[in-house]
Amino acid sequence: DTAFLLLGAIAASAMSWMELNAGNVEVRGKGIPDAQGQLAGIIDAGYIATTPLHNFLKEHRDWNDALAFINTVIGVFGPGIYMARQTLWCGDYEPVFRYL
Repeated sequence: DTAFLLLGAIAASAMSWMELNAGNVEVRGKGIPDAQGQLAGIIDAGYIATTPLHNFLKEHRDWNDALAFINTVIGVFGPGIYMARQTLWCGDYEPVFRYL
């Protein structure tokens, strides 16, 4: 439990720091030029973080299709497999009744 709380505190402080410095271009390194040519504005950290992955998947369509297939299998069949396991293997019918 202590490790979980420690990791949660670290994640919360990192998110807090990002929110507090969202418009600080000296810290973030990128920005949108305003009318005077000064860099300003809130930076889209998600866009910056995922641009390399987006470019890789755009160039390698087979990897994109494989990852989309894995996402579909986990997202569509994962809950069904969990319910079947809990019901048939463990004898716990609660997930099935909740689903119904």
